[in-house]
Amino acid sequence: MSRYDSRSGDPSSYRDRRSDSGFGAYTGYGGSVRSSSSRNSYEVVESPRKLDLDGLTPFEKNFYVESPAVAEMSDREVEDYRLQREITVEGLDVPKPVKSFRDVGFPGYFTILVLLRLLLHCLSVNHGGSLQN
Repeated sequence: MSRYDSRSGDPSSYRDRRSDSGFGAYTGYGGSVRSSSSRNSYEVVESPRKLDLDGLTPFEKNFYVESPAVAEMSDREVEDYRLQREITVEGLDVPKPVKSFRDVGFPGYFTILVLLRLLLHCLSVNHGGSLQN
């Protein structure tokens, strides 16, 4: 029987386990106490300070650039493509759909690596069975 079995139903059992090592214990008030070389002498450790994010400049992850094939799609083509595949979009300025992996705009070497990996995966799946004549 493990020394933790009696606490398995106790929601605070994780906190209790952390204190069993003698290196630190949770105080329940946002801080913790840390033991020095002796188990009986403890020092109070402050909680981490709150990070002030107000001074940071705003940053948007908007790196998408339409490929020429996607940019050339008319609004009617986009609408037909979405209807045919039952794609529903919400919002304003929704980008046009990408029809092919090549239209995503990844560098050529990356596209080749992904396609090779896909091909190797397909080949390994096909080798799972034996060939019968």
